[in-house]
Amino acid sequence: MKEISEKLRNVENNVRELKALMETILQGLTIADALKVLSELAREFQSREVRLLLSSMLPLPVSGNARVGFLGPEGTFTHEVALEVFGSYVSYVSYDRISDVLKAVSRGDVEIGVVPFENSLEGIVHETLDSLESLSNLYVNLCIEKRINMCLVVSDDVKRLEDVEVLYAQPYALAQCRFFVNRRLRQVREIVFTDSTSKSLDLVRDGRKCACLASKLGARMRGMRILLEHVEDFESYTRFVLVSRVMFRNGDRTGIIFTVRHTPGSLYNALECFARRGINLTMIYSRPLRKMPWSYYFYLEYEGPIADDVLRDFEGRCSYVRLLGSYVVLQSVGT
Repeated sequence: MKEISEKLRNVENNVRELKALMETILQGLTIADALKVLSELAREFQSREVRLLLSSMLPLPVSGNARVGFLGPEGTFTHEVALEVFGSYVSYVSYDRISDVLKAVSRGDVEIGVVPFENSLEGIVHETLDSLESLSNLYVNLCIEKRINMCLVVSDDVKRLEDVEVLYAQPYALAQCRFFVNRRLRQVREIVFTDSTSKSLDLVRDGRKCACLASKLGARMRGMRILLEHVEDFESYTRFVLVSRVMFRNGDRTGIIFTVRHTPGSLYNALECFARRGINLTMIYSRPLRKMPWSYYFYLEYEGPIADDVLRDFEGRCSYVRLLGSYVVLQSVGT
């Protein structure tokens, strides 16, 4: 650990040498310990250049019997991120729903779950946040920010945009490409929603005069034709989170789920403890409590690691607090 830290202080070092050293350090570690080492290294070095260098040294050479769950089927953007982080060092389990991925982690069926958390155009993924709220033994260990290349993938009989009659799309994917669809696919007679971009691909592969919005990886895995790339309306990024049953404390950001009493000024009073200490909040978001009509919980995220004194003060101002842990944010270097 000390040796790789010293080498990272000089980013002109040979990347292959650094990668080999990383493999030596991580070889045989459990998946949780390997993620913790990566997080500690990333936290030690704040510069974007070194962070990208760390990202380029993925995948993590963890113990070969580890199991990672992801939102599937194969070829989703989530699958792509999982492969980027763990490569062929682990075995993968595909799940049809985000909630199924996180329930599998909670039960111990898989060590890590990889799920989408937030998109820069469409905001937070409600199913992910609601699952984290309801499953009290889950923690966020790592966040990967990935540039989304939304591709228009077509059936074999489509030669040009005007040939497309049916569009298959996962709702979040369609929302990111609204303007493109409205301007360039006006002739489409039907839009069919699917559970994932991979399911959209499977329907197009077996269909006629149809297209879908999906990833390049998914199209390549199925030997399908991409008519256009980057059809998203604006530059789009998605934050994917790696979730386990182990909590990390020293990351770039810390996540908290909490509720406050239904009295005037209760939310203001809770947040004041961060403002008074000069701690920057990167997100605050409210969601309905399903078991209590017209009641809400909040998700809060702040910059920095877990600070026990702040949390003690915060807990005294809230009616319920659950810590989601502290995690490092890395940029994806994949396409």
